[in-house]
Amino acid sequence: MSEKTPRRRRTRGRAWHWRQTDSWYYTRPGTAQRVRLLDEGDRPIRGKENRAKADLALARVKASGNWRPEPEHSGDEQWLVASVCSEYIQHCRQRVANGNFSSEFCKEVVRYLNAFSAFCGALPVAELQRGQADQASGEVGDKPGAAEHC
Repeated sequence: MSEKTPRRRRTRGRAWHWRQTDSWYYTRPGTAQRVRLLDEGDRPIRGKENRAKADLALARVKASGNWRPEPEHSGDEQWLVASVCSEYIQHCRQRVANGNFSSEFCKEVVRYLNAFSAFCGALPVAELQRGQADQASGEVGDKPGAAEHC
C-alpha cells in the first residue's frame, strides 16, 4: 500500500504554518495575500507547536474587523451591455490581427454580440440576469448578420 501523502492545501480562514520562516500566517479572503500573525506584543508567532496562539491571534484579527478587504468602488459609472460587447469585439479583432483568433470566429462573435446588444444593449451589466441572457441567445441565433459595430 502506498503511504498517505501530506496535505499541502492551505484552507482559507484558518491559520497556517510556513516552515520556511517558522511563522504562522493567514490568507485574506478573496486574495492570495498571506499575512503574518502577530501576538499581543506585535511579535511574529513562531514555532509549529504554537497553533493555539496562532488561532487566538487570528480570532483577534477577525474581531477587529481587519479580516476582509474593503471592496473597491470604481465610481458611479455603470457599464452597459453594449459597451462590454463593443470592448470584446475590439479585443477579438486585435487577436485576429495578432493571429490568435480565426477571422471566421471573429465574424461570428461580431454577429452574435451585435444582435445581443440590439436585444439588451441599453441595460446596465449589473442588472443583466441569466433569464434575459438565455432569452436573448435564443433570439440571437435566429438573426442572420448584423451591423459591424455595437
